[in-house]
Amino acid sequence: MYPHFKMLSPYIFIIYFLSYISNKRNIVTLFTPLMWIVSIFGIIILLYRRFYKKNIIYSIIFYKLFNIKSDIPLIILKVLTIMFLYHEPTKLTRDSLLLSFILIAVYSYVIDIEDTYLSEM
Repeated sequence: MYPHFKMLSPYIFIIYFLSYISNKRNIVTLFTPLMWIVSIFGIIILLYRRFYKKNIIYSIIFYKLFNIKSDIPLIILKVLTIMFLYHEPTKLTRDSLLLSFILIAVYSYVIDIEDTYLSEM
């Protein structure tokens, strides 16, 4: 099984942008802090793996579509997401911060972070 399926960012990304497109502003507000966290830590992990570990996390979708193992699509997507979040300011609420804290705590408890993000892919 691919470790990609254990990663949090694709699921949060899909929920956030489907909610944004379908104009579900309450869900967008709930997931905004989590999108910030996932995007910033995602960039850090991608760059760490690329330059320090010399082992990339490639995009499984890009690999299946074009048979190319590259982390460039993920880096571009993360940067575009951060730019989008910066230009579309959404207020942070107590509930959104609480949801982010709970989801990250449960995720880090359930998933082996080191195996998923730092192991060879």
